[in-house]
Amino acid sequence: NRADAIRQMHAAFVNERSYLKAGGENAFRGEYDLAEQAFQKALEINPQSAAAYEAWGVALVHEKKFAEAADRLSKAIELQPKSKYAHYFLAQAMAGLRRTPEAIAHSREAVRLDPAYAEAHMQLGTLLVDARQLDDGKRHLAQAARLEPRNPQPRVFLGAALMREDKPE
Repeated sequence: NRADAIRQMHAAFVNERSYLKAGGENAFRGEYDLAEQAFQKALEINPQSAAAYEAWGVALVHEKKFAEAADRLSKAIELQPKSKYAHYFLAQAMAGLRRTPEAIAHSREAVRLDPAYAEAHMQLGTLLVDARQLDDGKRHLAQAARLEPRNPQPRVFLGAALMREDKPE
């Protein structure tokens, strides 16, 4: 019958992937409650979805709910250890929780997983500079500037690090 056909079509198109997409779109619009509901639905379908944990964690970072974000992103890494994005955003959550050594460790892992990941180099560089590891921090900021020559941010942060060393030139 017609109602049964609609149910079957709905079941064919509403799956983990569709909930992940909906959650991502909701998060992009800043509708985090709807995003979290969608990610939860994706996890009900597949409780081992590293993508759902990661996307939910990223949304929570944007909401500045760092403890919850750290939980979701840690689970994503447990399920998929080689996700540079999960490590990158877990570093942000750890920094938000003032857990700098862990933030540095996850930023280092993001850079290790993808040496061409400019944002991760910039994040690692700023964390290291803030932790008074200036030489290592400047090296990562310079690498970010080389990887993204049109992005002024790494140069701004590198300039700030040099000013800390009293090297205005």
